[in-house]
Amino acid sequence: MLAGCLLALSLGGAGVPAQAAVAGPTPVRLGVVVTDLGGRRVGTLGPKDFSVIEDGVGRLPVDSAEIAVGPRLFAIFLDDFHVGSGAAAERVREALARFVRHDLASTDQVVVLRPLDSLVDIRFAETRTAALAAIAAFEPRRGDYEARSDFERSFIPGDPVRVEAARARISTAGLRALISSLGQFAHARKTLIVISEGFADGLAPGGGEFAPSLVSVVEAANRANVAIYTVNPTAPVPASAGADAVTRDQAARRSFQALADDTGGVSAQSALEPLEALRDAVRDSAGSYVVIFTPSKADTGRLEPVTVVVSREGLTVRAQKAVGRRMPPPTPSVAVPSFLSTYSAQRPRRVSPLVRPWFGMSRGANGKTSVSMVWEPTERVPGDRAPIGRPSTVALTVTTLDGQPVFSGLVSAATTGGRLPSRVDFDAAPGPLLVEMSIQDLAARVIDRDVRDIVVTAFTGPVSLGTPEVFRTRTAREQQLIAANPHAPPSSSRQFSRAERLLVRLPVVSAETPLVSATFVSAFGTVMRELPTSPAPGLQGVYQFELPLASYAAGVYSLEIVVRTPAGSATEHLPIRITP
Repeated sequence: MLAGCLLALSLGGAGVPAQAAVAGPTPVRLGVVVTDLGGRRVGTLGPKDFSVIEDGVGRLPVDSAEIAVGPRLFAIFLDDFHVGSGAAAERVREALARFVRHDLASTDQVVVLRPLDSLVDIRFAETRTAALAAIAAFEPRRGDYEARSDFERSFIPGDPVRVEAARARISTAGLRALISSLGQFAHARKTLIVISEGFADGLAPGGGEFAPSLVSVVEAANRANVAIYTVNPTAPVPASAGADAVTRDQAARRSFQALADDTGGVSAQSALEPLEALRDAVRDSAGSYVVIFTPSKADTGRLEPVTVVVSREGLTVRAQKAVGRRMPPPTPSVAVPSFLSTYSAQRPRRVSPLVRPWFGMSRGANGKTSVSMVWEPTERVPGDRAPIGRPSTVALTVTTLDGQPVFSGLVSAATTGGRLPSRVDFDAAPGPLLVEMSIQDLAARVIDRDVRDIVVTAFTGPVSLGTPEVFRTRTAREQQLIAANPHAPPSSSRQFSRAERLLVRLPVVSAETPLVSATFVSAFGTVMRELPTSPAPGLQGVYQFELPLASYAAGVYSLEIVVRTPAGSATEHLPIRITP
């Protein structure tokens, strides 16, 4: 679960990768909802009734405007961390179950995610079994800081302020992961429903910028044509609770109101009847227009402010407030591979206990993502006498979920110096991939198999981060060899000895020169050391830093990396464990 969460957080946001400017503007698709004074959806408008204002000036005509047809996509985020237990939460649970059972059409696809669910297993389906199971497991925990899992005990500090900060990061990661998954589909308007009492941006009490900004969520949603609907089932905090509690509640409500307003959704505050708020999302999806317009300037890959207006009086328009992705050229679309395709369904997923693989992502060529893979044998448990050979080679096969080949080859363990490569790199289009590993011993006998999904995401926005690469060394000679080898295999483990020294490399994609800073932080959030960073020799857009471990006690720590440019910023959180 932790690996899934961190992997998804490190892969970046949703949408289409930024590209160099092209000769002319490319048409853009928007999902637009129009209502009258009574709140009823208006479905009788044509292209001449719409226009688009770019960046606050000028009006552009639209090329077409038609009511959306076809199957719809719904993602639901149940924010356990930021919903209090009680009658309001039970109303939400009952409303959600009824909504999924009775209000979604049989062709609609839905997924339900909770904060600590694996982010690499997000799967949209027409069946309702998984969604209803997640709703039944909904566990409101606002204000309850008791750790319920090994992940929470190991990686979420016990101080309430820092617990809230960690929970906000995890919830934000879940929202971005759902948006990224929705963005892989070509629908003009996708729906994300967020059940939460909200959490505020800015500074947490006691100082320190702990709570993550929700601006990145809005930007990702606008790139992916995702409308966000927030449902807060509770009444505002009364004045008797104290000024601090009232201020935080108001800030949280404003933040989640902005999530909806800026993406064309609706924010239902104090929803005594949450089922009606959920049904509003369905009505909007069924009655939305697909509006296509051609911008006045070429696509730069950046988000551009837009406002959709109609010529008829008395009508209200709801649409995203910025665009940053191109409409695909008018060629027959390729169906998105289904997680339930025959090829995928015939390969049951299995994680082998014999190997520990690592998959890294960085920006590739021609809009693709460069994927790297290394692996190491796992340590045998002392006393284990199972007659299983030691892994020596992995036969790696990577395909799309419908069986289209992406990569195939043999890979030796990163800890050996065999004749076969111990690191392989290949380019892949953003989207889910099926990875199959046939694990062989020294005699080339197959001793186990591993079948898993990975999600390849695009690199978007003013700043995007690739997957950190961690190299472990014990001697100065090892350090020199790795520094001189831009394709050295990193370690797939995140557990290191105090006798080792780490070298960390991070790919950074930005249009401007970034400022990269790194800190070494304890499990309780204490900054142990500021780590100087520098560009990695021979690697364009890659930054690195070193960390000797000898002076630190055994325990759980994290490396926190912040990348800033004038156009935006991004962060990376990398947990590690130090052993004696």
